[in-house]
Amino acid sequence: MNTIPQFTVENGLALKAILDAPDRGSHAMNYYQTTGFLFVVACSPELVNPNQWIPVVMDHANSEEADLARIEKTMGLLVGLYNEINRQVQESDVSLPAGCEFYDDMMANFEDGAPIHDWSVGFAIGHDWQKNLMSQYTPAELSEELGFQMMVLRFFASSEIALAFIEKSTKEGLTIESMAEDMRGIFPDALTGYAHLAKTIQTVLAESKASQKQSTNVDKTGRNEPCPCGSGKKYKKCCGSVLH
Repeated sequence: MNTIPQFTVENGLALKAILDAPDRGSHAMNYYQTTGFLFVVACSPELVNPNQWIPVVMDHANSEEADLARIEKTMGLLVGLYNEINRQVQESDVSLPAGCEFYDDMMANFEDGAPIHDWSVGFAIGHDWQKNLMSQYTPAELSEELGFQMMVLRFFASSEIALAFIEKSTKEGLTIESMAEDMRGIFPDALTGYAHLAKTIQTVLAESKASQKQSTNVDKTGRNEPCPCGSGKKYKKCCGSVLH
């Protein structure tokens, strides 16, 4: 049985070498796209199993990736990367992956191959793939905040997206360069805020499911069985007398 390694710097370099290899399929994600995509997966309100998201990242149709040993190694590293990103989300200590930095030339951050561009592309793919599942679970009073965070995190996916945001802005004299500079400044806060909101939603859903399960277990308790509350009395003489 294969074990999932702790995701170290060396694991990251090994996975980056695999995912950035030029012989991969045109539909396969590179390393920074994968990290942006898995950030969305880790933030999903509903658990997404690896067998669901791994095919989105990998391109098994490419004959060059048909080597079984290579696929198994890649999958192990991918799950390790997901575990690391998920840990960051759960501990509210998120950050962009090592090496995913902004270029000083703001317009260069929109180009293919630019680290922040690729991360934002992966983030956008994740949202499209999840059909904005996060938005469905977000309370109405926080929807505007979520929308702003999403705008920031996918801003560098393309200059067309950036220009669309600028057209909606009421700020005078705004250019794509100046807005990109603003987005770079607030990117870390948007990343942290998005993860915090995701963790909150996940916690509320988990507590709701636990409450429903407990209620179901109580409903199944026989009248003469010990009460689930731990009082030592029979169910019919304790909580059952209230519920029935």
